[in-house]
Amino acid sequence: MRQRKPLILLVLALLALNPLFAEYLEEPFRILSSRAHSIGGIHAADTYDMGTLFTNPAGFQRVEPQVAFSEFTLGLRGPVFDIADVVVQAMGGGGDFSEILGSDSVQNMLSGLYAGMNLITPFYFGYVGNGLGLGIFNNSDITFQESAPLTLGITLKEELLLAGGYTYRVPLPQDSDHILDVGLLLKGGLRGSVHVTEAFANLMNLDISADTILDSPFTFTAIIGLDAGLLYSWKDRFSLGVTVLDLFSPSSRKTYSNLDAMLGGSENPLSTETGAVPASLNVGVGISPPLGPLERYISRLSLFVDYRDILGLWLYQEIYRNPWLRLSAGAELTMLEIFSLRGGLNGGLLSAGLGVDLSLFTLNIAMFGTELGSEPGVQPIYNLMLGVEFRY
Repeated sequence: MRQRKPLILLVLALLALNPLFAEYLEEPFRILSSRAHSIGGIHAADTYDMGTLFTNPAGFQRVEPQVAFSEFTLGLRGPVFDIADVVVQAMGGGGDFSEILGSDSVQNMLSGLYAGMNLITPFYFGYVGNGLGLGIFNNSDITFQESAPLTLGITLKEELLLAGGYTYRVPLPQDSDHILDVGLLLKGGLRGSVHVTEAFANLMNLDISADTILDSPFTFTAIIGLDAGLLYSWKDRFSLGVTVLDLFSPSSRKTYSNLDAMLGGSENPLSTETGAVPASLNVGVGISPPLGPLERYISRLSLFVDYRDILGLWLYQEIYRNPWLRLSAGAELTMLEIFSLRGGLNGGLLSAGLGVDLSLFTLNIAMFGTELGSEPGVQPIYNLMLGVEFRY
């Protein structure tokens, strides 16, 4: 117990220092795959693939070694099919544009609109296994949100994340069925973002130029962060994971008059702020029950239940969320080592997906809900994600 006290005190000190000098709370850097979204998001006991870099750094000993050399994943969120229908009508001459825009169905869609798209590009490389986890990832994102009647705020983001970590296996008796791993992950991230406001009519007529974006204020954010995790396993049947994501993740945010001002370094930033990514304490269990004769057809069945962001119940009141929204669950059924069926629950909203593993690459699709509000059912949106992951 005496040996554990310094570690416990260190963790508590980092948790206290993380928001102490922060002028604002930074959005976490998380790049999740289609698989993760289809099983309810991050699970602390999930050590299946490259996503272990974002779930639990104590899982690098458990995950099967693999190298990721590319990924192409497209995510759509919000009423994307309704928006596409309006665009087709406007561009196809299906009626007067003002009439289309003024229709009840379009007005209802625009009221409180939140929609977007993100793209995980081919610039995606990583390795996990044998106690190590390394990776460099890129994500592009665009969000549309109503800011005034018939006016949309448009936010464009570009993110780059570099992560590296190590898992240490705690020595236990050789004939023991118990395994205990602890891990740390160091990460650094860069985020550039631009926000513009445009009338909906300009967007529908494609009347928006690149200069509008390039001349808008540009925000540049840099973070350096630390994740910590613990993973207990018994006979490959039961796992208990505990993680503190962003245990200590300070950030710096600078705003410039435009992108050229930042790249050229010809002028000082308009503002400079020091922030922190909120620490997230997560506890989860994973179960892989024996399947008996069904194992001839079912390669693996994994069940997950987590309670996330426990610290948010007391800290970070400005981003408070109802306790029920912190509960998540997921299931994955893999047949013949190739086909995977998935389902989950996150924030009170269902998710589902499937995957096809073709050795060199995997095809994944996910449909899932996200609750944007702080209470259940306040502002749910629905998402579609398609991904092609290249692994070996």
